[in-house]
Formats: sequence, structure tokens, C-alpha cells
Amino acid sequence: MNDWGRSGFQSSRRLLVASFVFALLLAALPLSKQYFFWLPDWVGMVLLFWVIQRPSDINLGAAFGVGLLLDILINAPLGAHALAYLCSTFVVWQRRRQIAAYGFGMQAAVVAAALLLGQIVLALIWAYLARSFVGWHIVWPPLGAALLWPLLNKLMLHLSSLRWRRS
Repeated sequence: MNDWGRSGFQSSRRLLVASFVFALLLAALPLSKQYFFWLPDWVGMVLLFWVIQRPSDINLGAAFGVGLLLDILINAPLGAHALAYLCSTFVVWQRRRQIAAYGFGMQAAVVAAALLLGQIVLALIWAYLARSFVGWHIVWPPLGAALLWPLLNKLMLHLSSLRWRRS
């Protein structure tokens, strides 16, 4: 392989890792759920973006690992987000080629449905641990993700195109 191919591969990996680090930092911000209940699951959105755009770099094991990192970072029950991301990623992974061909609006609906599945898994885990119903507010983060999906998609595609022009 020539040097150009290696540098493109390395910068692609750097962008992938940087996007996950940034999403994990956004998820760890100490924002009040009372006022910011509508904020999307940033890590889940970035994870699904990479599953759709670069499925060779992200697999189910990576989704599980990122979920474990998020659980450790936000002090959630170990494995809760890992299982939620595993379910969401599996659904998108099955139809990734078809989803990649959709427009931004349809992709946003698919991502919202996948993230809602993850929120339902998290709600079931919390309901089991707390022995009470979590509430219907679990639908707001996937809706926020659907609204922000075109922006995230455009931004990430723009950053990856800048990477190729610079190389």
C-alpha cells in the first residue's frame, strides 16, 4: 500500500476516535435532566453514523465497548448502555447498505427508531433495578436525535472530506 493510502487510513481512524471522544465528553457534561431532557444520545448518534458510513471500522464489539466506556464515565450500571448500543447497532447493521442510500430525513427516522429501541432497553434495565416505571420522557432523546441527525451527518461528512483534501 502506498503512503497516501496509509495516511488516509490513519486520519480516518483519528477522526473516528476523535468523534467518539467528543461524544463521550458531551455525554458526561453535568446537565440537569429537568431542563435538558430532550438532548439526544450523542454517543449513540456517532455510533450509528459510523455504522452507516464506515461499517468496516465499527462492529458490534465496538458498540459494546463504547457502551461500557459510557457506563463507566457516567456511573451507570455496568453493561446498561453496552446492551442498549448493542441492540441499536444490530438493527442498523442489518440494513446499513439500504439506510446509507436513504436521504437525510429517512435516515433520521431510522436512527430515531434505533435509538428509541436503545432507550427502551435502558428503561427496562432501570425499571428492573429501581422496581418502578422510568417514565415516558424516554421518547424525547430519540426525537432530538432525529432533529439533529441531518446536521451531524453533514458535519461529519464535511470533516471526512476535509481529511481527504488535506492528505
